Amino acid sequence: MMAAACSTTGGSSTSDAGGADCNGSAQAATDAKAAADRVTTYMKPPATLAALGLTQQVAGQPARGKSITYVGNEIPIVLEVFNGMKEAAAAVGWNASLLQAGNTTAGAVDAMNKIVQSTPRPDGVVLVGIRLEQVQEQVATLRAAGVPVIVWGGSVDQPSPTGYSANIVSPDFYSARVRAETDWLIADSGGCAHIGFFLARQFPVNLVMLDAMKSALATNCHECTLDVKDVQVTDIGSRMPAITVGYLQSKPDIDYLYTSLGGAMWAGVPQAMDGAGLSSKVKLTTDGADATTFQDIVDGRQALAADQTPIQLGWHLVDSFIRAYAGEEVQERLPIVLIDKSNVGDKPDPSSWGVVPGFRDQYRSLWNVTQ
Repeated sequence: MMAAACSTTGGSSTSDAGGADCNGSAQAATDAKAAADRVTTYMKPPATLAALGLTQQVAGQPARGKSITYVGNEIPIVLEVFNGMKEAAAAVGWNASLLQAGNTTAGAVDAMNKIVQSTPRPDGVVLVGIRLEQVQEQVATLRAAGVPVIVWGGSVDQPSPTGYSANIVSPDFYSARVRAETDWLIADSGGCAHIGFFLARQFPVNLVMLDAMKSALATNCHECTLDVKDVQVTDIGSRMPAITVGYLQSKPDIDYLYTSLGGAMWAGVPQAMDGAGLSSKVKLTTDGADATTFQDIVDGRQALAADQTPIQLGWHLVDSFIRAYAGEEVQERLPIVLIDKSNVGDKPDPSSWGVVPGFRDQYRSLWNVTQ
């Protein structure tokens, strides 16, 4: 399906691939300039956690000896966040363990059943992108036993007494990040991007992200188009290169591809596009950067990603549990930082790029913990 459409042809872009020829359209130039002005805000991280609004110091020190179980899947960024959480947990004398659930709903449900049936149960549980309706009974059982269950990454469920204790990467956050990414696409294309959105409907938040991009384009880019291609998480890897090439061959106007599933979606795709003669025409972009995405941007294989600051996100998960145990409000306070060729550098460190400088010490200070 096509949306926000006014067809244009050719190329006026900031680099070789991507960007349509806006035929000297004054409206496109105006849209591109306004988008470029807005996107500047997102090209570097905030200077402090306080700049994100995280200023409330917890009362006392966190009790030591707690255990947190992180129900993960096979998406690389999910495991990177766990690594950050494990590091932060150690800083307060806690233990963080990974329970691998795979990429299916059945796997997540099985993992939650194991947690509910375990003796002793963990003191806290993290879920990634699981709809509450799929694990409502297990979550309610844990909450009744005083075990907070925090979700991030893909859930549209809001906190409730018998539901999730907190959703620290909410639909509103995803929408805001997509609006920033859309501004980049508008600016980079000169105001007439033709975007193919690779959509995994199994994650409800991806529909929220799609709506955010539609809305942003309808308001801010009069000569942009948006087309949606349904994909599955299981397509990542061996099937995605052929799927992508086939899609682009059937949609010759597309000059940007966007996915909400992270840079891993494009594994093997640049090489397949090279073989099909498509690399000079189409830019790959993604909502989430994993460890390989940074080098892909350096090498020109991908054009744009939003840094999910996975290590900082892991620390924020621990902050959320500390506040939940203290009866304080859990706050969603994460940065939106975009990565492209202009700011990635020559040798980026994915573990520290885009994070608030010194965030570890700032969290320790909020927790009354010394190194």
